[in-house]
Amino acid sequence: MALVTCAECGHRMSDKADKCPSCGAPPARPGIPLRLIAGGFIVAGVVLTYAIGLSGDSIPVVGPVLVAIGIVALVVSWFKR
Repeated sequence: MALVTCAECGHRMSDKADKCPSCGAPPARPGIPLRLIAGGFIVAGVVLTYAIGLSGDSIPVVGPVLVAIGIVALVVSWFKR
């Protein structure tokens, strides 16, 4: 049994608890971190930009758009702390 911190009130509770004993909030569910998703968009954008550039296409739009989405998601993840 491990202790985790409630995302709502900061109270310590068991990782097996159904709700926080202090405020009643449900425990946070693990998910994919936003930074990992942002990194995926940036890498995919760079790879696509490079691949489209090698193919000779004069206007590679998809890659830079994915990079921009990744950068925005990364900035949002910094402010969500």
